[in-house]
Amino acid sequence: MQWLLEMLPILSPLGRCLVFVATRADCDLLSQMVQNSPAFAGGGGNVNASTIVAIHGDKDQRDRNSAIAQFKKNP
Repeated sequence: MQWLLEMLPILSPLGRCLVFVATRADCDLLSQMVQNSPAFAGGGGNVNASTIVAIHGDKDQRDRNSAIAQFKKNP
């Protein structure tokens, strides 16, 4: 997770990225960590936090569909 947070400023200009983790808890934790990282606009970075979506089995199907649509929509 730390590596990903350090690489965000380099990876984000390249476009969309999928990250797979082992557990649902890791999915939620990682998405929160990324959204709160300094690489995002709120932290002075160049990435919009709305581009982060998390999908796992504990989410309603409607939420998963919305996350996929959001991922497809954002560059």
